[in-house]
Amino acid sequence: MGFVLNLVYASPENPESFEVSAQQSIECHDKEHVCRAVGAACAKKGKVTLCADTINVYYSVQDKKRTIEKIQAIGHAKLEDPSGVVSGEHLEYWVKSQILEVTGPKNILKTPRFSLTSTKKIRYCHLTHQGEAWRAHWEQEGSSMAADWLQANFTPIDALQKEHNAFKDLPSLGSHGHLELHSIKAKGHVKIVGKKSSMGRADEGYYDACTQKIQVRGNVSLMQETHFAKGETGVFDLQTHCAYLEGQGTKRVQLLLNPQTMNRLKRGPKAVKQHSGEAL
Repeated sequence: MGFVLNLVYASPENPESFEVSAQQSIECHDKEHVCRAVGAACAKKGKVTLCADTINVYYSVQDKKRTIEKIQAIGHAKLEDPSGVVSGEHLEYWVKSQILEVTGPKNILKTPRFSLTSTKKIRYCHLTHQGEAWRAHWEQEGSSMAADWLQANFTPIDALQKEHNAFKDLPSLGSHGHLELHSIKAKGHVKIVGKKSSMGRADEGYYDACTQKIQVRGNVSLMQETHFAKGETGVFDLQTHCAYLEGQGTKRVQLLLNPQTMNRLKRGPKAVKQHSGEAL
């Protein structure tokens, strides 16, 4: 997620120049403090590439020195580097606040480990390592979570390796912008789909990438084939493919079993336990 910073700033580790190209035209307007590349425009620095129909680079001038304030990509915008790809109809990046915002009917953030799509907006702040997405869908290794609003929190890989053994085999990439997903908060029409064709719904959800568990609350339901369960709180375990539901106050947990499951109950607890891992 540090690709925008790499594009804007030069450093000893990334000394390549900032290159801009376009099919139609490249113009700089000193009065408006903007440089504009039009027609299949591309801005490139090292392994980082930003492409769009039009790219606008806004800058300020002080003591005859130009400082980039904002980068704007309009039309089929795509920002890519070895750590991931961000694409959408309209992309803007504010240098000082280090905020990236992608808007349009189909916005995508894709990394080697997960993908996040939104039909409204994706917003990411590099200073806080936090991203937000509206009308969003997150997917990783066959499991997914969708909601009206998702908030993703990222952590440098070195910190995650120290925190939890689940990340011990990941390569140490240093402190120059390589991040890993740490957790996701979800609110509004939360929908969870597991690897085994199961589906859960809730008002709110919280995913912990270290434990690979999703805690849910509010009108929780779980469906798998002809099984159906309802409760107020629950936990979906993406490692064991099990789900645990609880009631709250006067609201009880409800469970509807299909005839096959009823036959297992009649054969005893051992027969049921053999199939308890099919919840997700």
